[in-house]
Amino acid sequence: MVPARPRAADTARRPHAALASGPPIGRGRDRSDLPHRDIGTSLALVGIIGPRAARLLAAAGLPGGLPIGAVGADAGDANVVAIVRESQRRYLALVRAEAADDFWARLLTAGKPLGAAFVGYDALMLLNASSCAVD
Repeated sequence: MVPARPRAADTARRPHAALASGPPIGRGRDRSDLPHRDIGTSLALVGIIGPRAARLLAAAGLPGGLPIGAVGADAGDANVVAIVRESQRRYLALVRAEAADDFWARLLTAGKPLGAAFVGYDALMLLNASSCAVD
């Protein structure tokens, strides 16, 4: 079964329908024809992980009560580009790189009463691996 091409009325109601039915991008083996832009120098990614992650974000004035898969932002701080809730205990914050230190300080101040600790992803992966090890 081949899906029918969207009619003009469908694309007016659902603009993404025209994109989905257009020619595929990334046809080359190396996908070099895909549009891309390096954002590594402009954004910092900060993971907020643990059973108190939502409380930490709320204490810092950030949207901690997001449903899983939702994206929020800080209306009062344009440097916080987005907060994504990845799972029950995992959030990802996208912050402008020049404001990353201030964001860390904000989380540290809000997290002090909660006992928040800051670790790198490497340390977190080691903790996860050691907790799953079978003797």
